[in-house]
Amino acid sequence: MKIDSKYHAEIKKLDVNKHEVECEYSYWEEWFEEDESMLSRVSAVKAILRKRFGRSEVVDFYKNKSDNKTKFLATMIWGHEAPAGSRRDTRGPWKVEQMFKSIEDSVVLDSIKVETESQISSAYSAMNKAIKRCGPSFITKHLYFLGKSLGKESYPLIYDDRVSVGLVKISLQDTSCLDLVSIHAEAKAKAYLAYLKFAAVEAKVIGCQLDQIEYFLFKHAG
Repeated sequence: MKIDSKYHAEIKKLDVNKHEVECEYSYWEEWFEEDESMLSRVSAVKAILRKRFGRSEVVDFYKNKSDNKTKFLATMIWGHEAPAGSRRDTRGPWKVEQMFKSIEDSVVLDSIKVETESQISSAYSAMNKAIKRCGPSFITKHLYFLGKSLGKESYPLIYDDRVSVGLVKISLQDTSCLDLVSIHAEAKAKAYLAYLKFAAVEAKVIGCQLDQIEYFLFKHAG
């Protein structure tokens, strides 16, 4: 699987920070109004990220001294909100509540590391097992921001259903079949690692950043 060279120039010009969301915090505050600890975390995210923010702001948030659950919440909010004029995922607060209930007394978010392939695999599997209602899309969002905040050239990437559709589209000559079927990210660590290896190879060939590959696939999905 390769990315056609006709896309290389486009990929190298992509600004991954361009994908900003507009957050309606009142929606989250109302949901968690009786949960003091979660309301405090929402307030911490709101105070730093404010109403409109993108990837770079979330990366910076991960660099600060907030605890890992608050960082995780910031990513969940980013993932469930939407760009200006778009429709947010209104299930966000409910899903996040289920996630936090499943890890209330867990140390999973404090124990994961993402600096090696083995660590990424273990982190993915641990989160997939421990956190309900999370799935590949949101597990990998957290791993991405955690890894990107370390400031190294190699880091995990987001792997969601839109990225999966993008992968299919670059692999098919005729994509009309996608009007008849649904594509989903494979929820296994082995598949995630294969995707990361693919992205690493293509980034080296193209001469771009790793997350430019992911963002291209996301946008290419349409």
